[in-house]
Formats: sequence, structure tokens, C-alpha cells
Amino acid sequence: DAVKMYPSVKFEIIERAVTYFLRNAFDEDKKKAKECIEMVKFGMDNTFVTFEDKYWKYGGFITVEEKGLTIGGFESAFFADLVASYILETSPDLFEDSTYNGIYRDDGIDIREGQKSVDKICDWLEAFQDRVNEKCGSNHLQFTAEIWKPSAPASMKSRSKSVKINREESFPYLDVEMYWRADELKFRVHLKPNQLLKYLNRGSAHTGACFNTILFGVLCHLAILTSLTSRMQIHP
Repeated sequence: DAVKMYPSVKFEIIERAVTYFLRNAFDEDKKKAKECIEMVKFGMDNTFVTFEDKYWKYGGFITVEEKGLTIGGFESAFFADLVASYILETSPDLFEDSTYNGIYRDDGIDIREGQKSVDKICDWLEAFQDRVNEKCGSNHLQFTAEIWKPSAPASMKSRSKSVKINREESFPYLDVEMYWRADELKFRVHLKPNQLLKYLNRGSAHTGACFNTILFGVLCHLAILTSLTSRMQIHP
């Protein structure tokens, strides 16, 4: 998990990520990208937020290189994913024994066969954080890790404040919840406490056809997130 990812993704980190992914691009494309980056730089340096009918300059008067992405900003999600992809693509050696790994915004997941000791995970996170600092050119972007081990005894401790042990029977990742049944990894829908899903307001200008298709679309999405049995089928 990336700690406060959006505010931690500074302009200089974005610039490094863009430069990396354009390393083999044509000169014309690099020139266009540079112009776009200058526009992004101007936007990040001149973002205003409103509070109680007053406008405030985001980040105050620090240099634009030190300013991070705004939560809810138009380009924030794209650049957060770009920086995350940059970090993962430049760190393949740290994921050599991974069965699967990926990151969505600030939430990453790494699945490996067998069991690793807590100290091994702490060592890995320290190496990964060092790589992140190197690639980003700063220590702004910090990561933590959570080990899912339902059977972990109470005596099992972590030497690092950045590594926690999750002893719950299920483990949430985004809107999926993983759990074990008969030695098989299963999936079901995860809802946060007091979470209320609201797709469209009743007074929305969407057509009736849009409202009518919401239920089917939601059910299909839920089915994709769930471990299906032979008795559970989706029919249009």
C-alpha cells in the first residue's frame, strides 16, 4: 500500500516516469510529450481549492517540483498509475518469484507460492523502498505491506512498523475479498463498513434504458468477482 499516494507523487516523479516510457519513442513524440508535461507542470503549480467561499493555492508557495497530485484531480489517477507502472517495470528482479503482482492506484498485491517468514518480507519491503527512492529521486513515496496469515500465532511479530500481520479469515483487495475453502483460494465481494453503493440519482437525466441495465451490469460485475460453482450461471 502506498501511503498518501496522490500527494506523494510529485511533479519530478511524474517527469521521470514519462521520460522512462518515452525512452524509445520518436523525437517528434518526445517533443509533444515535453509540451504536454509543461502544461501539466503549469496546472500543478496553479491549482486552487475552495473552502468556505475562499480560494487557496494548493501546496502554498513551495516549488512545483515539490507539489503532489490532488485527490480528485482530472489527471491524478492517470499519473498515479503511470508512476506505479514505472516503479514495477524497473524492479523486475524484486518480483522474480511472484506468481502474480500488480498495483491499482495505491493498492498493490503480490502473490507467491510457499510461505515467507516475516523477516523475509521485512527485508523485501526495505529493498523495494530503496528501489522506489532511487527511481523517484526522493523518499516522498512510501510503501507499507500487510501479510495475510490467518493461522499466525499471537507470538508472531514484525520488526518493522511498515509491515503488519493480518490474521483475519478473509483478506480484502479493492472490491474483492479472498478466503480459503478446502485448500482452495476463493473470491467474494468485499464491502467496507457502512458502504452505500449509489450508481445514479433518481432524478438523473439518464434514460430509462440506462436505469434498467444497471441491475444486470451490477450483477455481472459481482459474478466476475465471485468464485462461481456449476450451479451459478449468468443469463442475459
